[in-house]
Amino acid sequence: QGTDGIKNGVTFSSATATSNDSGVAAGHVIRLRGSGGRGEGCYEIVSVDSQTQLTLSVVRAQSDAAPIAPPTGDQPNYGITSYDPQIEEASDLLLRRFGIKEEGSESVSVEDIMDVRALRLVCVYAVLAMLYSGMAEWGDGTTDFWTKAHHYQAMCRLARNRVRLEIDTDDDGIAEQVRDGNTTRLQRE
Repeated sequence: QGTDGIKNGVTFSSATATSNDSGVAAGHVIRLRGSGGRGEGCYEIVSVDSQTQLTLSVVRAQSDAAPIAPPTGDQPNYGITSYDPQIEEASDLLLRRFGIKEEGSESVSVEDIMDVRALRLVCVYAVLAMLYSGMAEWGDGTTDFWTKAHHYQAMCRLARNRVRLEIDTDDDGIAEQVRDGNTTRLQRE
């Protein structure tokens, strides 16, 4: 975080930042706050161009689309956040729910899923539910964070129930298995 941010189109720089040393990476989120609220918001870090320069974008329809410049504003205060731990936890829970194992295991692995994008929205809702649950735990009891956490938990369940994973275990491009998110898998021990 810092107070010397300079935003110019999709480029953000800070003379005092050391992005690579701090573990900042593409996909992390930067929160900008200028005086008077101009240009204030949260934006995606598209790339880390140097120790002191980042490329930012507002939310894009496709992750490979060209970056879209945040609204103009003055020299902002900034803070950078990673949601990597929450994403990892949500991904792990989803893969276990569908009976998918880690890479290198003898059963179905992530590489066998023909289109992992089917899990993306479920993961987003799960991460949002985790974040709001965490904020509710630290809140003062007067916030709406629990309501939002429960809302995103419900959205996660609905999205998960709609998922249909096609599994190609022999790499021939044809699915040998289909796993529905609305089906409970039982396993005898």
